[in-house]
Amino acid sequence: MNNGQLRVAGIQTATVWNDVQANLSNYEVWINRAGDYGTGLVVLSELFSTGFIPEGIEPEHPEGEVVSWMQAQAAQNDLVVAGSVFMQREDRDRPTNTCVFVNANGIAGMYDKVRPFALAGEDALVEAGQEPCTVTIDGVRVTPFVCFDLRFPGLFWNTAQQTDLFIVPANWPNSRADQWTALLRARAIETQAYVLGVNRIGTDGNRVRHSGQSAAFDPMGNAIVSFGEQDGLVLADIDANRVARLREQFPVRSDR
Repeated sequence: MNNGQLRVAGIQTATVWNDVQANLSNYEVWINRAGDYGTGLVVLSELFSTGFIPEGIEPEHPEGEVVSWMQAQAAQNDLVVAGSVFMQREDRDRPTNTCVFVNANGIAGMYDKVRPFALAGEDALVEAGQEPCTVTIDGVRVTPFVCFDLRFPGLFWNTAQQTDLFIVPANWPNSRADQWTALLRARAIETQAYVLGVNRIGTDGNRVRHSGQSAAFDPMGNAIVSFGEQDGLVLADIDANRVARLREQFPVRSDR
């Protein structure tokens, strides 16, 4: 695609509880399919290699197995892979829930989840992040947030000016599925940016059911694509020029 245009694919699939190899094998099939569609960015769900929250699993390191696998997939398919990983870095006291962007050359960006989900005990396991992260892919500025972050509009407002596309990898439960869709749409309307939410399906090791409903919304909050509970690719074409035109014609931010 031309500069400022990006085809993005979210992968909606089940996560096998605490089975890294099974999850990598499954995602590899879907990433290859995404590559066939000319995709420039593939987005995987939250903690895609382990499930939420991993038990008895050692945190991934930036040079470890999962990130190396992401790099291999990126190189093979000529795209960027983004997904949330349970990670331990030398500059962090505790593990983090980190959305990693990986291209053929390695890590292109990392975002640590700012709002760990205390209700599930995530805050006791991971260290909260402090800073946003924006990665530019083919002229499209992409900012990630992770699952529970979606409930905090200030995070999106504060990074909207530098963002054309927000991505939200998640393990969002079926019991709050309507809120998931409503919040994704609201963030798109508020920020005048594209929003892609990528949720898992299936029941996890804590017997929590996830119904997927991954979706992409345009900068006006219109649904580009919306999934049910099936496996599949959530494909959307992103146009950074459209974001710029809308913000110029309807300058909401200046009246904030």
